[in-house]
Amino acid sequence: MPKWSLIIKLMIEKLREIKINSDWSQFDKVIQRVDSVGTQQKLQLMNYREAEHQLSRFENFENIANELKKNGSSGDVIEFGTWQGLGITMLAKALGSSIPRKFIGIDAFEGLPDTSTGWQKGQFSNTSIDLCKQNILSHLNHVHKLELIECWFDDPDLQKKIQEASQNVNIIHFDCDLGVSLTTALPLIEHLLVGNNQVYLVFDDWGCYPDEIPDAFFLWENEFSERTGIKLKKFSSSKLTRTYAIDYE
Repeated sequence: MPKWSLIIKLMIEKLREIKINSDWSQFDKVIQRVDSVGTQQKLQLMNYREAEHQLSRFENFENIANELKKNGSSGDVIEFGTWQGLGITMLAKALGSSIPRKFIGIDAFEGLPDTSTGWQKGQFSNTSIDLCKQNILSHLNHVHKLELIECWFDDPDLQKKIQEASQNVNIIHFDCDLGVSLTTALPLIEHLLVGNNQVYLVFDDWGCYPDEIPDAFFLWENEFSERTGIKLKKFSSSKLTRTYAIDYE
């Protein structure tokens, strides 16, 4: 193959990569496509970072939903880091509408609070509580309820707000990017893990930077397990995500 032909081929592939990753970063396009991609197409899309991210985490959400259905679990969903509402909308889509649930999203809607590793302070500030609410409600089945809590994770009243929002939770989704944010969020949900044998802790951005979400989680997990005797086991993982479940065995 002539050198210029190879260059053109590489340029075309790069443009294709940019378009696919862009499409799979957009709220409406993800929601429209994520549950309708065929097997062969999915295999091809797994070569593209953002497509793999969304398809893999939706598959994980579906696997969690199937486990909850087996036991007839009817707990609610809490999300730390709701941004524009994509995570909650995907979770609601995966869980279906056979069991009414409450979806609770927590976010300051001002972007990231700090700069760390590859993350920048103020990143993901292109949102608002009104935009997030509109995005979610445009897809949320009427049997479900939505509550958005607008605050930073270190808000002194947040734990009380969480306790008032729900005492029965099956899924806690952490989409907060920063290790310091996860370190702040995890103690706020410990009361939901005690005595409940079907809680899934879902971590987005696990695979982005090992010294962010993974380090913060393992540090908390070791201390929490020693203090309470509650163990966690890995339920699933993808390139960018990981899920743990309570292990009472």
